[in-house]
Amino acid sequence: QQERELQRLMEVQVREIRGKAIQSMRERDAQYDERARSEWTLVNDRAKSFAENTVRMHKLRSELEGEELLRKEREAALASLTEAEEDASQRVRKERDALMLVQGSMQDYSNTAHVSQGLHALSLAALGIESAMDSRAPFSDELKALKRCAALGDGVVQAAVVSIPERTAKDGIATVEELRTRFGFVCNEARRRMLVPEGGGMFSEMIGSARASLQSEFRDTSMPGEGGGAVGLLRRAQFLVNRGDIRGALDQLAHLEGRPAQAVSGWVESARQRLIVMQA
Repeated sequence: QQERELQRLMEVQVREIRGKAIQSMRERDAQYDERARSEWTLVNDRAKSFAENTVRMHKLRSELEGEELLRKEREAALASLTEAEEDASQRVRKERDALMLVQGSMQDYSNTAHVSQGLHALSLAALGIESAMDSRAPFSDELKALKRCAALGDGVVQAAVVSIPERTAKDGIATVEELRTRFGFVCNEARRRMLVPEGGGMFSEMIGSARASLQSEFRDTSMPGEGGGAVGLLRRAQFLVNRGDIRGALDQLAHLEGRPAQAVSGWVESARQRLIVMQA
């Protein structure tokens, strides 16, 4: 009887110990699960922060690359103009001095002499503007001289004066060499934008830039055929620009749409200003 009682007590104690052990294991499991959830939350937060920082770094890199592209474009344009500017400036100063001398003397002559010297002043002003077109020099004084000639009643001169914006005369117009140099950059940018979908975001911009860097420049030795979409338009425009046919290149670029058209808009405006002055 005592042995059975002793065995029963031992079984009770074993069950209690087992129950406590199971309870302790469950509590430890709960603590482990809680700790694991906290660790995973921390890991996710750090991963999100890392992704955000990566996006910001890529955006900053893209902005720096854009600034570097603009800097190279400006340096290339200035390098192509430096040598011609000095000689052109000297010619403009000489022609301007001659023009001022003629204008001063015109007031002392009769109406016939006045008209004759006005024509001479017109010729000098035209020569000055032509010289400025080869050097990107301002020609505000020459435009003023044209306006004075227009006051004599010459309808052709009046039409020419009206067609030339004063801002263009103040800033000067792009030379053919400058337009040729700049077009290489804007053509590459237009091709890059064609590879980036509308609203694609930063990663699409990066992928488009990477794909564009693998493209080779257009080096056609004869006029490319019709068709080819936006790429064909840019290809034909590049060929025409290389040959100095600015008007033909503008005719091609006029058919561009969307982001490629935006990329070449600044170049198109500079080329149009040159054609306006040439036509005048």
